[in-house]
Amino acid sequence: MPYLSIETNVSLTEREQKELVEAASRFIVEKMNKPQAYTMVSLAGVKRILFAGNEDPAAFVELRAINLPLERCGEFSREICSLLEKHCGIKAERVFINFSDVSAKLWGYNRTTFG
Repeated sequence: MPYLSIETNVSLTEREQKELVEAASRFIVEKMNKPQAYTMVSLAGVKRILFAGNEDPAAFVELRAINLPLERCGEFSREICSLLEKHCGIKAERVFINFSDVSAKLWGYNRTTFG
């Protein structure tokens, strides 16, 4: 049910992509205490991103989850920015993150919903 989507203008090798999505998945499981069986992470291919008037390394991230602990979004923001800096070389000030707490009734899976 947690979904972390990463769009970036940084080109990564296959190995680097794998390492990034695996680290992102571990973040969700460990820091958000969510089951691996329902965790999804996607990494879009290289995107053209203009941020603050230039195309320096940047990223747009979306984190959606049922019962997202809103009081912890600041902590999650720090963790996500650290992941992107480590794996992509993107500075924290070049990352936008959209957090969404989704109703269980609006999250479909396996021919039904979670609510």
